[in-house]
Amino acid sequence: MTILDIDTFLSEQTDEYVRRHIEEAVEKQFKGTQCIILLGPRQIGKSTFVKNWAKNQSNTVYRDLEDKVSKLEVGDGYDFFIKHNNKTIILDEIQENPELFQSIKVLIDKQRFDGSKSSKFLLLGSANLDVQKGSAKSLTGRSRRLQMSGIILNEIIEFLPSSILIDATKKDSLYDGKNLRPNNYRNLLNTLITSGGLPDSLFAKDVDERDYVLTELLNQYLENDLSTVGLNVDANKLSDSLDLIAKSSGQQYEIGNFTKSTGFKGFEIRDSISALEQLLLIRKLHPLNGLGKFKLDLTKHPKLYVRDSGITLSRLGIDDIETLKNSGYLGRVWEGFVIESIVSAALYAGVLKACHFFRTHTGDQELDLVIKLRNRELWGIEIKYSENSQPSLGSIKAAETLEVDRKLLIHSGLKTKDLNGGFHSLPLIDILNQLRSLRNYKKLVDKG
Repeated sequence: MTILDIDTFLSEQTDEYVRRHIEEAVEKQFKGTQCIILLGPRQIGKSTFVKNWAKNQSNTVYRDLEDKVSKLEVGDGYDFFIKHNNKTIILDEIQENPELFQSIKVLIDKQRFDGSKSSKFLLLGSANLDVQKGSAKSLTGRSRRLQMSGIILNEIIEFLPSSILIDATKKDSLYDGKNLRPNNYRNLLNTLITSGGLPDSLFAKDVDERDYVLTELLNQYLENDLSTVGLNVDANKLSDSLDLIAKSSGQQYEIGNFTKSTGFKGFEIRDSISALEQLLLIRKLHPLNGLGKFKLDLTKHPKLYVRDSGITLSRLGIDDIETLKNSGYLGRVWEGFVIESIVSAALYAGVLKACHFFRTHTGDQELDLVIKLRNRELWGIEIKYSENSQPSLGSIKAAETLEVDRKLLIHSGLKTKDLNGGFHSLPLIDILNQLRSLRNYKKLVDKG
């Protein structure tokens, strides 16, 4: 099956639901709290997910607060909540009515005092809700937060019919990736990189429709969400800053370099970067610090990534994988794509404690990603597109310095092998499936 066949199949599945692994995280978190705040960029699939999740739950009620009738019905919340007592109340686009946080707090406290804890809340938002007046901070200690990304690789593989990807002549399980057809796997992976994980983009009928989806998404942020969330940022400067992050993906963020590139003033850059982060469009990956015992001079500047690879390529004007390979951006785009996939998979499995990158000031030691799991295991990860890559000397030194528990090089192929410096070469699908398998590992508890 060619890449065209895979793209054609995906374009015909617009009404089908891709089961999201965050489902298990929601159910797990509800065992310990009455309120979950589920955040994620617009069009990431939050509403579709909760509607499908609710079908398998009893006593749920869903309201979209962008709908004027629903917003009027919910009102200040308290009477609506009492009417639907003993139910799971799902409120979509909660940033449209942040005053509801206070009513939810009052009801949760009342039910805790009564000993009933009968109502549950699932609140969906398209922005960081802490920046609003009447923000979600009022629910601190009464809620847990989850963050949803676009569709990731192992989710879409589970969605596709096995005839597309599975080599029936091999008996190995899907877990280790050895029974996947290499060409079709690579084609699927390239499609996911170029389209990104937003369902409307991934399932678009053609490049033009995909570009329209991604352009309209950004327009919605610029025209509506900046004012709704209370961000006083110039829309044009925000757009230009997003373009610059797409071009410099994975490079360290130094405000002086950004002001030189854009001609903006320092505060304009800071405000734009902050707004993009609040709108969940970019990821700011901070360096691993607090390692004074090693007497190393570590970098203090974070790295910035556009969280969705489809948006990245749209801002770069790149439509397909071959153009990407010839553009000079492939390594940066792949790095951001892998980081977002791994972090999402670890979050969904409930095993992620922290994620960083590691780099000395001189750059002689560096790891693209360092993840700390809830059992305090430390995984050091280098990211390369080619499956024939070896770890750099800087990565080998960094892994030795940090004494990581696993040394991994993540690539775009299906080969697994031992590498220099104790590193192990691993396909992206393998690390995602391994993280997913840890969700039921009883020893993975927070010892901190």
